[in-house]
Amino acid sequence: MKHSAFLLPMLMSCHVTQAQVGNYSLNASTAMRLLDDGSGGSLLAIERRFGYDSAYVELLHADAGWNSTSITAYRFVPHLYYLFDAAKLSSGPLISGLLPNASQSSLLHLNNDGSLAWSVTIGGMDGYQRRFPKVFASGDDFVAYSNTDGFFSDLFYRLEGDATGTTWSAQEISTNDDVPSRFYNGVATGTIGEHVLVGSRRNNTDAQALLARVNGSGVQWMKQYQLDSPDIEDEEAMDVVDLGNDEYACVMKMNDGNGTFATLVMRFDGTGSPIWTTKLTDPGGLYGFALTNLNDGGLLVSATTGSTLRLMRLSATGSLLWAKSCTTCFGGITSFRRLDSGKLLGVSAARLYEFTEDGTACDLDAITTVTAVPFAPVVTSLLATMTAATLTATQVPVLDRLPVNALSTTCVLSGVSEIPGSQMNTAWPTPTSGDVRIDGAHDGDLYSVRAVDGRTVLHGSYRDGINLGGLTAGSYIIDLPSRGLRARVLRQ
Repeated sequence: MKHSAFLLPMLMSCHVTQAQVGNYSLNASTAMRLLDDGSGGSLLAIERRFGYDSAYVELLHADAGWNSTSITAYRFVPHLYYLFDAAKLSSGPLISGLLPNASQSSLLHLNNDGSLAWSVTIGGMDGYQRRFPKVFASGDDFVAYSNTDGFFSDLFYRLEGDATGTTWSAQEISTNDDVPSRFYNGVATGTIGEHVLVGSRRNNTDAQALLARVNGSGVQWMKQYQLDSPDIEDEEAMDVVDLGNDEYACVMKMNDGNGTFATLVMRFDGTGSPIWTTKLTDPGGLYGFALTNLNDGGLLVSATTGSTLRLMRLSATGSLLWAKSCTTCFGGITSFRRLDSGKLLGVSAARLYEFTEDGTACDLDAITTVTAVPFAPVVTSLLATMTAATLTATQVPVLDRLPVNALSTTCVLSGVSEIPGSQMNTAWPTPTSGDVRIDGAHDGDLYSVRAVDGRTVLHGSYRDGINLGGLTAGSYIIDLPSRGLRARVLRQ
């Protein structure tokens, strides 16, 4: 019982000083994009995929407390529709996807209430441009950039339109040497209609990171960044963020030899010239995905080692401050979002992660395996041209479907100390060295077990109790959200 006297007061004090953050999961999502709803809540554009031959697009609303309400679901009559990006026009979400036709991509515009405004396929693009991986909104105008499906092309397109679905213009963009390339992501600059794009450029078997600055009048610059992979140069720029004052940062990944990857973070000016570059490595490899800027000028960077989530914080000058890992998470954070409320979120295919800027988050543990060294990429300027193109927009029907997704809370880091003892359910026996049972629980109920610092240390399905035999001695909180049950238990 000495553990009880020590740990329970620590449990009470630990959570008083921590900001509330949580993890929230979708039950049937294969891709997700998060948008502000303009009033403190969020719109979630969700892909619900069935193998490789059919997918729905669902729209879900979540309030500031992540209580979710399904709005609508649509299926394109051409059977294949994969979600790639979403942007919030004033009139409602604009969602880009993939259709099975070569050189055609789709755009779906919904009103703010989820009703269908229009759905079109954009045709007439050369080079198998079958998707718009990045869509930007400004009021009720938008710009979308295309790329190929599964390979590289010697051109891509910039499409401009508006919420009416009747006004379109397009430009074809290519380099003078016709080396195949593609862009994955981008960020808006301070100039309306201008964007910094990130991607890759492949010459035979080698690929180098590629950045460009593009607006309606042309390509302001396009540059290649060679990262000197020791093996086949599989190098790509994956994400970019605006730091203000016409400075930017991007995250890149490179083949680091022996089948592993390294992550590079580069801060650069408005002309694409590097200010500093930091190379991050881990013995198991480090595959960089996304980054976001922090209030102190630093950066938060996501990556994976295998399928394990990694999160790193860099200072404004590129120094590694800390690295954390989530061993209970599958896959990486593919994008970050800062909501109007100020909350910082990491978005994966089916889960939202809330963070504080110091890295307080559910399920994250500090690690020391990530190392950082300065790096200097070899930068080459490229000649690129942009010419007007004639594309077609063809209306395509969509079918209403029943939305099935809902957000569920998988962990909240803070609230344990805020719950009066009278609200706790009974767990027995406690203390325990093995099984514990919860009054009111039923077989099949999903549960999560949290340590005093908020980490989820165990989760599963209730089967005549929960076995805590694999946990270390200490105090734990057990949640069964479907029943609204919570219990405190001491593992001796």
